[in-house]
Amino acid sequence: MATSFTGSLGTTTNYSSISDLIAKWPNAAQNQGIQLSGIAFDGVETNYTNPTAISNLTLATNENPKSWLSYGGPGGIGVASDYPGWFTDVNKLRAEINYDPNTNKSQVLKVKWADNKDITSATIGLSGLLPKSSSTTVNDQGNEVGLLQLFNNGAPVSASNFTITRVNAPSTPKPIGVSSDGVTFIGDSADGNFTFQIQANSTSVAFDELRFSAKDYDSPTAAYATTTSVKSDSSDYLVRSIQYQGLDVTPTPTPTPTPTPTPTSPSLFEFAQPNYTVAEGNPVTINVTRTGGTAAASINYATVDGSASSAGTAADYTTAAGVLNFAAGETTASFTVTAL
Repeated sequence: MATSFTGSLGTTTNYSSISDLIAKWPNAAQNQGIQLSGIAFDGVETNYTNPTAISNLTLATNENPKSWLSYGGPGGIGVASDYPGWFTDVNKLRAEINYDPNTNKSQVLKVKWADNKDITSATIGLSGLLPKSSSTTVNDQGNEVGLLQLFNNGAPVSASNFTITRVNAPSTPKPIGVSSDGVTFIGDSADGNFTFQIQANSTSVAFDELRFSAKDYDSPTAAYATTTSVKSDSSDYLVRSIQYQGLDVTPTPTPTPTPTPTPTSPSLFEFAQPNYTVAEGNPVTINVTRTGGTAAASINYATVDGSASSAGTAADYTTAAGVLNFAAGETTASFTVTAL
């Protein structure tokens, strides 16, 4: 029977220290059986719950070479390293989830639960989705755009199977795009925060993996869109927090049945003949046969007085008693009685 569970990663406020960031993201993920990893532009994936990766975590910094080892900033957690153009901006926060407009590639932050954990709803908080400036330079010329994709056991799950609701949205929020490809969100809040809930529409749909990536600017300025030089900026953001609910669907182990012993045919024991004749003072051999069984077996025997007596000084016969043993496959055994 499936059991429900809840959990959370991250925080709704900025981090006070690198220890705080590690405790609320990689360590929390590890404790909850979640794989937390970042996928770089070249496809290389780093498991952030690996002790080596955790030891390299730093808060955002422009101090080379530490910047490419940073997976988080005060606002949340992202993907290590940036594309080359960003190192020229001394004010740029490192470790975002970055989109490179020159190659049309994005970094990816992956959150993967165990295969037996079906997530049915989640509240996701993002930060860093700041609206871009309106200056005439080519940098920061458009709205930040993010993409969330859902998977279950490695297979894509259509976001149209879920109800997506923006939380604390401005009075005229930009729409959230919901399709089979994922959930597209566009930054439009002055403080850069963006929170939305994702709820399964039925009990038959769930996910066990989220992949956060970025897309090209929404509504870029003409100067940015038409530049033929290297674009040194595009969409980027951090994931601040995830609160989730789900079901543990670990199959109940099927008890191993106790093998039923193969029945064996019972043996039937009987005298080989109903009557025996013997001269007085001589022994007689009594034959016993068995039918119906072939395994080794044994049976007790004993004489009983009838018209002849074994008692007194003038006994008619000598008593006989014992065990007849039949070897495997043997069908006849015998004992003797002596007449007096």
